[in-house]
Amino acid sequence: MRSGATNLLAGIFLSGLAGATFVAAQGGSAPMQVGEQKPHPYASECSQPHPFRPGERLVFRVIYFAMPAGTVTLEVKETSKIQGVPVYHFRAEAKSSAVFSLFYRVRDRVESFVDIANLLPFRFEKHLREGPRYKNDEITVFDRSLNIAESEGREMEIPEDTQDCLSSFYYLRVQPLEVGKSVFVDVNADEKNYQVEVKVLRKEVVKKWGKHVETIVVQPVIKDVRLGGILKQKGDVFIWLTADEKKIPVFIEAKVVVGRLSFVLVEYEEGETSGEEETS
Repeated sequence: MRSGATNLLAGIFLSGLAGATFVAAQGGSAPMQVGEQKPHPYASECSQPHPFRPGERLVFRVIYFAMPAGTVTLEVKETSKIQGVPVYHFRAEAKSSAVFSLFYRVRDRVESFVDIANLLPFRFEKHLREGPRYKNDEITVFDRSLNIAESEGREMEIPEDTQDCLSSFYYLRVQPLEVGKSVFVDVNADEKNYQVEVKVLRKEVVKKWGKHVETIVVQPVIKDVRLGGILKQKGDVFIWLTADEKKIPVFIEAKVVVGRLSFVLVEYEEGETSGEEETS
């Protein structure tokens, strides 16, 4: 199950969405090399107002084989400062349900501290507690002046404007999404660099909370660039975002090793402006 629900967290968001983009990556895609040309450049400075704010809370029910497998919660915590720079504090938590925990217990948390001005992460934390014994705690620190990510005492080069797998979800929500076009994001996860193409597929009306809601359906695709110019794509995640300025994910579907995982938004709190505190 570690390659399922938790990789989705460590992938959508853990995606992106809440971990989602990396279900495919964990399935065997090759990392991109620093210096590879992006199909479509994007600016590092965000040009639109952010559709989220401190206090925002999204709770998803996770469904696996028609059974409630657990919950995933995304939160924007109070803003703080790192080295004097104002940052957002994003947090995602995955918890298996009581019944599912009888077979495999999951208590995972990932956090990202992101520059408010340009939505580039300073620090990413991963704290995994799975099954009877598995435990993993990792911290990645990003040096934007040198384009380096440091994790567990090891350094690696990263492309400019690289996101982590949680911040990439929030970065996507500030981008203009036009049907038939794509948004390209460089992501660093598990000491590898990936290039993600988020394809904007279509608009679709869904029923949510007793009313019809217009959504935009997107598909994150992790590209596997091999020698000889052969391009292999992995894209088994689909995300339904509200077709407004907030781009709230109301439904996520992901193919895993066995079956599919569905993430259904069951709670949404908009949040409000709050104060700042210094973070070391």
